[in-house]
Amino acid sequence: MKKLHPHELPLVSYLFAVANISDDPSELLVEPMADGGMGSLAIDRVNTALRFGRCLAQCEFLDADGVKIEAALNCDTADRPMEVDVWKVNFAPIAQWPKRADIRPLSSESLKPEARNS
Repeated sequence: MKKLHPHELPLVSYLFAVANISDDPSELLVEPMADGGMGSLAIDRVNTALRFGRCLAQCEFLDADGVKIEAALNCDTADRPMEVDVWKVNFAPIAQWPKRADIRPLSSESLKPEARNS
């Protein structure tokens, strides 16, 4: 487990703000998840028996190569943040973490099943 790197902080801070979580993201302990280098982070994973509860916040941004990335803050069944799930739509590793100005709410187009499968 490690604290967030400075380049990870804008994304996690944005998701916490959207989810209305007052905890200081810079104090989080995280660990990279096995996602092929897309950037997902497990949050304070002490109890690995916890299960996914719901998505608290979502956003999107473009990677340095112009490929769209979607990110979600997910919580466990006890409503505690458990992961920042990062998905680059072409499944390639993330090239560059976003600055705050590059992050935007997830568009409604992204939520349509046909958009996710194309």
